[in-house]
Amino acid sequence: MKTILDIVHEFRESDPPLTYLGQDESVAHGKFLEFEVVHWNGTTRIVPSEALNLPGRPGDRWFMYRGQTTRYPTCQTSLLRGAPNDEWHIKALLTLERFRVAELELVLRDHPFKAVSDRLGYHVDYHGLAQHYGIPTTLLDLTSNVEVAAFFAVARWDTGSHVFRPMESGTGVMYRFDWAAIGPGYSKFFEPVGFGPGLRPARQHAWTFRLPPGVDFQQVPHVVAFEFTHSKSASEELFARFHDGAWLYPPDCLAQLVEKLRDLPFVTMNAIRHAAKQDGQRPEDIEPGADRAAHFLNAKLGLDIVDGYELQPEEEDLEVARQQASAMADALGKLRFGFRPVRTLREDSENTPR
Repeated sequence: MKTILDIVHEFRESDPPLTYLGQDESVAHGKFLEFEVVHWNGTTRIVPSEALNLPGRPGDRWFMYRGQTTRYPTCQTSLLRGAPNDEWHIKALLTLERFRVAELELVLRDHPFKAVSDRLGYHVDYHGLAQHYGIPTTLLDLTSNVEVAAFFAVARWDTGSHVFRPMESGTGVMYRFDWAAIGPGYSKFFEPVGFGPGLRPARQHAWTFRLPPGVDFQQVPHVVAFEFTHSKSASEELFARFHDGAWLYPPDCLAQLVEKLRDLPFVTMNAIRHAAKQDGQRPEDIEPGADRAAHFLNAKLGLDIVDGYELQPEEEDLEVARQQASAMADALGKLRFGFRPVRTLREDSENTPR
């Protein structure tokens, strides 16, 4: 069986990497910025250039990728993985997801990066950030970068030492998703996580895919699985490319904060009320609706509901955040606004994921 390096080589034959501009190159024929600003699903987003239909790029196929160290019988989202097949339990989990994302939005409303994104007019995808940083959601992590997916296909997280370990034996899997083959409207299923309060999503060229409850990613049209044999030398080569994973996980002011939020043994009424406002509920309906939601979560998931609690970032995290926001504001100011079309839609709408 092939190794991960064989798989990467084959993928790159049909999805060749872009050649990026160097920092000292203002204009260069055939070279691109790593990210561009485009209108995506009605908002201004920062998108990896490799995901765009760029002039002069060879080929007519474009892909998203997902790497796993093991191929499991099904590939489902983190929120519903292992959940009982009970309609009300699933509804409770979906409700919890909505409130956790609302809590994250509340935590980040005074974050230094929020002022940067507001000033520059960039949309912040809180749902995608929640998924990317480990809060269980109905989204699935993907990347537009082959090598990033390959790293995650050979990197085992050691919870004891908090480091990645290269896989040496067994069978891994790379999923390749010909996303534009879905047809008209394909982009609405995908969101670029882009730049955020932390650097991690950009480094990983992170995307999310909205997978309907109960659907196995492996059964989605235009998704193909490529299994490979783990090899110590192949894994170590990918580890060397990404500095044992450190390049993909730079110091991040958001990671610890989201970890606290993810592990909260309760839900806050502030989050429930905020979600209701964001979802357009009438002011007079918010409080009674919040009470009903609180009772529902308590009854179905056994979660306590706390009023008056606000999760706050530590001052040391805020200092890192201020430094990163300043550096990110400079980087974002140099991005090019793309007047390029996103990938050409194919007349294949009957294959929309269900």
